[in-house]
Amino acid sequence: MDPDFVNNCSGIFTAKLSGKTAVDLFGTGNESRDFIYISDLVRAIDLLLQKSKCEGEIYNLASGTETTIRKAASFFIQYFSQPPQLIFQRRNQSR
Repeated sequence: MDPDFVNNCSGIFTAKLSGKTAVDLFGTGNESRDFIYISDLVRAIDLLLQKSKCEGEIYNLASGTETTIRKAASFFIQYFSQPPQLIFQRRNQSR
């Protein structure tokens, strides 16, 4: 991941993790997502607005790289002076 991406998102994570030695996250950590740079997304939307017929077409914009939530979270916490422990918890099935 690009270090600029980390710098832009670090404020969100810092606020959530401030002073904590552990952070609880939903799921197993094996869930995955396809993250995309916002500048790439904006460029794609602009291109679609200029070139598409806008007649209900469907577009899937992605980077093509699958990343687990565990890997993404681990990447972010390495930038903390004292990285918190990641604790993944499955969602309560009774709710």
